[in-house]
Amino acid sequence: RLAYRPPYDAQAMLCFLQQRQLLGVEHVAPDARQPELARTLRIDEGTRSWRGWIRARFDLMHDQVLLQVSEGLHPALPQVLQRVRSWLDLDADPLAINAVLHTSFPQGDGLRVPGCMDGFGLAVRAILGQQITVAAARTLAQRLVQRFGEPLATPYPELTHLFPSAATLARA
Repeated sequence: RLAYRPPYDAQAMLCFLQQRQLLGVEHVAPDARQPELARTLRIDEGTRSWRGWIRARFDLMHDQVLLQVSEGLHPALPQVLQRVRSWLDLDADPLAINAVLHTSFPQGDGLRVPGCMDGFGLAVRAILGQQITVAAARTLAQRLVQRFGEPLATPYPELTHLFPSAATLARA
């Protein structure tokens, strides 16, 4: 259970992430009664590496995200929790933000700044998206996943691959 300060516009966050989701790596369901997202994840730390999946469901009634983490990521749980909190901007102070921005953005209550779970994956996607639309960049990134992504067994049919590692893309 990862708490956050309300308000939190989960619908806006998940719609943003859904527009950019990579099939096999991410799955976003913003319209569910409990909006949720899931993704595969690799955490490399020195010579150690952990692989697995996470599933995050918004419990809007209790201002928290309910997080499931696969066994393969349990040894790296502190890193996973920190990355999820950053990815979903759970540590933002919306009252302080609104105090400064509400006059200029009255419809922005609860908006958060999306972070990332994988810095390398974000960098690749940013480079791909430099001069093209979000849809075109997503298509190119999807091709990278299909060709170079590492297959990963999960209990979710939507999650099948890890984003390609830096070493894999360097060899390609």
